[in-house]
Amino acid sequence: MFENAAYGMLSLLTDAGSVKEDTTLDVRIEGADNESMLVNWLNELLYYVNSEQYLFGGVRVSGFGGTENGCFCRAEIKGSRTGQSVQPRDLEIKSATYHELKIEKDPSGYRASVIFDV
Repeated sequence: MFENAAYGMLSLLTDAGSVKEDTTLDVRIEGADNESMLVNWLNELLYYVNSEQYLFGGVRVSGFGGTENGCFCRAEIKGSRTGQSVQPRDLEIKSATYHELKIEKDPSGYRASVIFDV
């Protein structure tokens, strides 16, 4: 679900198939629960896109775990530093929000619904 949420957000920003993957970043996200961890995850990716001019094309979640304050997720993101603002679809996502955020388990796995501030 975390990987798919990242790809879904990426598809709003650019064509994922056109992203060169010449750099790998290791990311660790923490949250009090799965919902906050998902929002933190997407906002961390947006930080790299908007502040570091890093466009990711590949995402692989490598693990989850618990902490005394909640949970964490480790992931590897592959992409490229563009050196410029990345908005080829003319859409700027400012952040993932908690507004109407849902994570549900169904027979096929997990589903998430996230609203972005644009």
